[in-house]
Amino acid sequence: MDKKRFRTRFVFWLDLQKQDENQIAEQIETLKQERAFAKVIRDGIRLICDLRAGKTDVLLELFPWVAERFQPQNDTSELTALVEQFKTMMVNNRSVVVAQAPAWNPPLPMDNKLEVRVVENEEERKKLSVKNTLAALEDF
Repeated sequence: MDKKRFRTRFVFWLDLQKQDENQIAEQIETLKQERAFAKVIRDGIRLICDLRAGKTDVLLELFPWVAERFQPQNDTSELTALVEQFKTMMVNNRSVVVAQAPAWNPPLPMDNKLEVRVVENEEERKKLSVKNTLAALEDF
C-alpha cells in the first residue's frame, strides 16, 4: 500500500533593507547549511502558537533549562532543618532547642504594642504554639 505524501510549501518575503530581516536572512542561510531550517520553522511556529495560547509546554519541551532558570534559588536548607525539628517535636511531644535561629525582625503592630497572652490550659497552649509557629514560617 503505497500512500502518496501530501506536502505543502510556504513562501514568505524578507526586506533585506531592514536590519532585523537581513539578520533573519543570514540566520536562515546558516540553518539551511546545517539542514535545520525546516525543523526550526516548525518548532518556532509551534512555540509561538503555544505561548499565544498561554501555555508553556512547547517552550519547556524545546528548552528544559528554562524551568530551572525560573525556580527560586533560595537556600532553604536551614528552614527545612527547622521545620523537620518542629515536626519531630510535635511527634515526640518535646521541646526543640534551636542553636541559632535565622535572623528575623517581625514588624511591630501599628500602635507599637506587643500582644502578650498567658495561656493556662496546656492543650490550648500547644495548639496556639503550633499556629504561631506555622504563621511565622509562612513569612519565610
